Amino acid sequence: MKTFLSVKLYGTPWCWLTNGFENYLRTMGIKFQRFDLEQDPEAERIIREYFDGELNFPVLIIGSVILKNPTIQELNATLHQVELL
Repeated sequence: MKTFLSVKLYGTPWCWLTNGFENYLRTMGIKFQRFDLEQDPEAERIIREYFDGELNFPVLIIGSVILKNPTIQELNATLHQVELL
């Protein structure tokens, strides 16, 4: 698995986009941490802090890049930019 940068996925278990990103990252062999915004108050606080109190998801944080509800093309572009793909 590729493990050069920290990759974090924030979302909920019922969000199909979050689940889709999780499946995609696993398929691509990219190691990541997943945070459940409904069960993890610290994760919720972090996301609300990034988005002026709003709870937005899915959110991917790749190194210092924050992607809110990205398209797969935006995710791929970021992964290529940080050399994880």
